[in-house]
Amino acid sequence: MSEAIDILADGFRRAYADGDRELLSSLLDPDATWGVGEGDRTCHNRAEVLAWFDGLWRHGVRGTVSGVEKEPDGFVLLVDVQSPQGPFRVRQRMTVVGDRVATIMPDERLPE
Repeated sequence: MSEAIDILADGFRRAYADGDRELLSSLLDPDATWGVGEGDRTCHNRAEVLAWFDGLWRHGVRGTVSGVEKEPDGFVLLVDVQSPQGPFRVRQRMTVVGDRVATIMPDERLPE
């Protein structure tokens, strides 16, 4: 799984920096979810996750992946976000199933 994690993390790095919807789509499982906890999902499939990112990108939000922490079932991205409201940093926990990301969970918002 380590090679899959490397490929996925690099893909997210490029997709976030460029606002690349097609690349992001290729990294996500069709049933990918986004949200805080099991019962609190904001997005329930790949189409909803992509729509979420489309909205962020449309409003000028971009992310730069500044770190990757590998875990047994996925990885955590450290993302420096540039937004119209100002910069901030977040951690996003990704769970990998096969060769795609199945869940994206905001881990925490960090101080600059």
